[in-house]
Amino acid sequence: MVSKCFKHFETIIQIIMKHLAVLISMCILCVSCVKKEKKEQINVPLDTKVIKVDLANEYKGVKFPKTNNFMRVLRLEDNDEHPIGQVSKVIADNKKIYLLDKLKANALFVYSQEGLLLHVIDKKGQGPGEFSRPDDFDVEKKTGNIIIMDASQKKFIVYSPKGEFIREFKYDFFASKFSLNQETHILADNGNIPSPDSDFLLKEMDINGNYLKSFFPSDPSTLGMSFETRYPLQQFGDYMFFLPTLSNSIYALKGEESSLAYQIDFGNAWPSKEFCESVQNIHPLKMRESMLEKGYVCFLNFLQTKDVLQLDFHKDKNYSFYYNKETGKSILISMDDDSISLPLGTYDDKFITVKYNENTGAVTVIFYTVNFDLI
Repeated sequence: MVSKCFKHFETIIQIIMKHLAVLISMCILCVSCVKKEKKEQINVPLDTKVIKVDLANEYKGVKFPKTNNFMRVLRLEDNDEHPIGQVSKVIADNKKIYLLDKLKANALFVYSQEGLLLHVIDKKGQGPGEFSRPDDFDVEKKTGNIIIMDASQKKFIVYSPKGEFIREFKYDFFASKFSLNQETHILADNGNIPSPDSDFLLKEMDINGNYLKSFFPSDPSTLGMSFETRYPLQQFGDYMFFLPTLSNSIYALKGEESSLAYQIDFGNAWPSKEFCESVQNIHPLKMRESMLEKGYVCFLNFLQTKDVLQLDFHKDKNYSFYYNKETGKSILISMDDDSISLPLGTYDDKFITVKYNENTGAVTVIFYTVNFDLI
């Protein structure tokens, strides 16, 4: 799946090494649904972790959130003028909490760490500083500026920490999600959606909107299978981690280097290559129905803290899986309470979820760590 930017190779040895890397990556990633024939120079580190998710080993002692070791519950300030409908992404730092509601409120809400509403960015329209829908967002750590993606208008809009419009810039390719890469670049994922420029899954721009490169070649045989991950791109430490659509392989990017970080093993519950090929030409909704009918794992997402990798997915019901990177312990939890979201972000060593009160409309943010001693 991963490739460096295509460049001219000057020696025969380099050409041989390129094809050797492809062979290694194909062997390791054979359980992935997506073909690998086009991918070049995947540097597979010795510490690549293969993580087995045993679906028969669900923890049933207590229900989430009683599975938590630490939990901070923060009731957000009510605001009748700007009610939150359904949060799809959370970013938190030591001063603020940002909640994106792109489906109902079509707005970005900014709260203090005490839960007080600071401001709302809901500038709908097609003019400067306005969006049709806030499809994704990120926050510059150095400046505190907020960058919102409007996929339909193909533009990024930059707001000040107080939500004031600063500038915007257009791009000329399809993208559905993005992340700031080392604060200086924007890395955009096309979500595996067919388009004239869908030869590559990732495109990189500088912070001013200048195109830099395309990489991660897409596979025509799976193009259009849009089981898009909730957060395909996550900056963590010095690396950008990437989970391609309809893949159980998580990659780490750093500059021109790319490697396989985690291979998630669901056994026979992961859709086979043969299944993917059999449904590649049917309507996406029919393809999804077929996956659900066959009981395959779908809608795979990931988050991580320094010590824990979190996965959530659907197989007959919603699950959240936590893997301790240091000890190798893991715990699989079913998410049965519809009023509590799946994890939507991280803060330090904590994961973040959101709880809704359907009667009052109140929204509560929960910061938590998982108790691995339960198993």
